[in-house]
Amino acid sequence: MAPHGLMVAATDLRVDDPTCRWTQMSYIVQRNHRFYVVAYNGHDPITGRERRRWHPAGTERTDAVTIQRRIDRQRPIATCELSMGGFMATTWLATKRGLTRHTANRYRWMIDHNITPRIGAIRLDALRPADLDACYADLTNNGGRRRQGLAPKTVLEIHRVISNALDLAVDRQLIDTNPARRARPPRPTSRSTVPAIWDAQQLAQFLHAARHLRLYPALHLVAHTGMRRGEVAGLNWGDLHVAAGVPIKVVSERLGHAHPGFTMQTYQHLLPGMGAAAASQFAALIDTSR
Repeated sequence: MAPHGLMVAATDLRVDDPTCRWTQMSYIVQRNHRFYVVAYNGHDPITGRERRRWHPAGTERTDAVTIQRRIDRQRPIATCELSMGGFMATTWLATKRGLTRHTANRYRWMIDHNITPRIGAIRLDALRPADLDACYADLTNNGGRRRQGLAPKTVLEIHRVISNALDLAVDRQLIDTNPARRARPPRPTSRSTVPAIWDAQQLAQFLHAARHLRLYPALHLVAHTGMRRGEVAGLNWGDLHVAAGVPIKVVSERLGHAHPGFTMQTYQHLLPGMGAAAASQFAALIDTSR
C-alpha cells in the first residue's frame, strides 16, 4: 500500500530485443476505492518535470488493466530501432512542409554530409550530450571540404537543426528529453571590426577594371548611389530616369520599399533639385582619381 491510501501496480511489459531501453509508461493507482491509470506524458519543456495524465478506470481493477494495456499499446515500443540519421532523414524532414527547394536541399545535404556520418547510426533513445559534443568538435576540426573544419557559425546552425529534430522526437514521445539542450556547441566570436571602405582611387580602379563586364552599368549605379543589391536587381532600364518627374511612390514601389518616406530619406540626393552639387562633386572625384 502506497502513502495516502494509494495502491500502485504496473503491468509486466516485455520487449523481445534485449538491447532496447524501456521506460515504464503507465501504472495503476487506487484511491478511495476507485482505480486510475496514470500515463507518462513526457517532460515539461520549461520546468523539466515529468508530465503524467490520470485516466479514470472505475471501481474494477480489471477495467483499469484493460485501459492500461490500451494506453501502452499506443506508445511506440520500438524506439530502439530508430537511428538518429534515419529519424532526421524521414520523420523530421517530412514535417518540414512548405520549404523552398533550396532550403530542403540544404537540410538534406547537412544530414547526409555532416550529421549521419558522425551520429547517424546512434539509436535515438541512446543519444547523449557527449555524443553531440564529439560531433561538433569533429565538425569544427575536420568538417567541410578538404577537412579544413567548419566555422563555428556553421556548426551552431547544425546544432540548431539537430535540436529542432530532437524536439520533435520528444513531442512524439520517442525520447524523454532533448540531449541537445545540454550539449555545448561552439559559439561564434563577436567581432567589432569596422568594415573596410574603398577610397576614391580604389573605387575608380575597380570601375575601370570592370568596364568591360555586362553588368558594369549596375556596378556603376551602385558605386554612385549606394543602392542595395536587391534594389538594383529589381530595376528595369526605364526606371533609371528617377529624376524624370516620376512620382516618388512609383519609384518606391519599383525599388520594393515599404514606404515612400524611406525612399525619400535614403535617396533624396537623387531627386530633382536635391543634392545635385554633391552628386556632381562625387562623380568629379571619381573621374579625377582615374
